[in-house]
Amino acid sequence: MAKKTSVSRTESMIDDGYTLKQSSTSTSSTTSSFFDVVWDEMQKKPVYAFLTGLILVTFAINAWLTMYLTWAWAVREVIEDIEAMKVGWAENFELFKKIAQHPNQAQQYRQGLEQMLAQLNGQPAPTPSNPQAQAPAPAEGGTLTEAQLADLKANGYIRGDKNAEILIIEYSGIWCPFCRRHHQAGTIEQAKNLYPGKVASMYNHFTLPSQPISQEMAQFAECVWEANGWDAFYAFVDKAYSDEALSRDALVSVVNALGYNQKAIEECVNSGKFSSKIQGHMTVASSTFGVNGTPGNVVINTKTRKWRAVSWAVPVSMFQTAIDALLQ
Repeated sequence: MAKKTSVSRTESMIDDGYTLKQSSTSTSSTTSSFFDVVWDEMQKKPVYAFLTGLILVTFAINAWLTMYLTWAWAVREVIEDIEAMKVGWAENFELFKKIAQHPNQAQQYRQGLEQMLAQLNGQPAPTPSNPQAQAPAPAEGGTLTEAQLADLKANGYIRGDKNAEILIIEYSGIWCPFCRRHHQAGTIEQAKNLYPGKVASMYNHFTLPSQPISQEMAQFAECVWEANGWDAFYAFVDKAYSDEALSRDALVSVVNALGYNQKAIEECVNSGKFSSKIQGHMTVASSTFGVNGTPGNVVINTKTRKWRAVSWAVPVSMFQTAIDALLQ
């Protein structure tokens, strides 16, 4: 006949000066659980309950904020892309669909990402398994007239050797996250360093009505140029992108950090005197080079006047492809 036994024992647990008493239980169950003990202590000390609740509420708020901010960032990037696509996008949408649905697109896109990762890690770009399936070549370009090339040079500042055989023109707006990544990676400067003395660059504006800070940044840059010259223009552009100056106050901070006259520059910006010049950059970008998003890069051979487009924030290898083709 089974005999039911019970074990009674009392253990003293000393924790921060408090003694916890365990009650007798049968051998078929465990002693009071950790949570029971915690609950008993919270009943004895309400402050414990308050602190525990505060920790749980804080954790829940942080989790909610993390999810919300992640969602909000993703939505903002989608909206920015949609707005960027509106400029000249309707007539090009069918071409975009053909590119997106092309059987080689996935492989080429993967190779582009692998090259970008290698670049960020300071490693040599991986060699494609299929030599003919390398990253997609830049879009077909064209040939400028002498007047068009002269007009481009007259309405911008060449950074580097003004007689360089190759000129890279970047059309950008600071609100565009891809433009900021493009600048922070220093891709165009990398391309210039690969061809010493042969490549120069130029920054031109490409803004959208939905991106007022980009329009304002363009006005600030032009007003800095008017007051301080082209070197100051590029110092301002570089710092605005590196600091991610996405508000007027941030742009003013860049002006002050560089030691320029804030009052004079803000008066110039408020006048909007460079609006036509900024619009002219966008008109040339769209009508001459077919730029419909940012960053839009154009690589030009200043001797032959032939050009090729290199769209978006892409690895330096894409610029190499265009430059090598134009130097042949």
